[in-house]
Amino acid sequence: MRDQRPPIASAALAPRGATGLTQPLIVWENKPEQKYDVWILPPEGNQTEAPALFTAKNVRSPLAFADLQPTDAAEGQKELQPGKPYRLLVCFATLGRLAGVTVPFETTAEAAGQIHVPSEMSAVLLKARRLIESGKPGDALMVLSTLPESERAAGAAQAVEEEARKKLPMADSVPRG
Repeated sequence: MRDQRPPIASAALAPRGATGLTQPLIVWENKPEQKYDVWILPPEGNQTEAPALFTAKNVRSPLAFADLQPTDAAEGQKELQPGKPYRLLVCFATLGRLAGVTVPFETTAEAAGQIHVPSEMSAVLLKARRLIESGKPGDALMVLSTLPESERAAGAAQAVEEEARKKLPMADSVPRG
């Protein structure tokens, strides 16, 4: 008997764990030519039935928070609320909510706005290191994801990205449908 489950997209990288942003940059690893659907969910309920708060369809990483659409469940909110838990779900486009793994994250009590990225590479790396040290490795990956691919592949940036990835909290291991 063949398994009828859809293929599962890899778990999102950011936000994950704690974020200091109410409009975080959404980051995951893109497959070539693949589009994705993204949902921000409340902390409770299974991933297929929980009412989505924000959604985006047929997109690629990184995804600006402004490109997510609030749903009726967001109750008029245009951004995430400080000090609240959420879940992020990234799935292959058009395959539904079982085609991905939820990633829990929480906005810190002082969370505000979107990521501000310095223009100099050395300042980007310094900011990413400070975010890792402050317990926000997902936010560090947001900053690093804004670098051009050639700079991101450079040794120093790769080392900081590896450090951030090692400190990411775990995602759910299987879809909860």
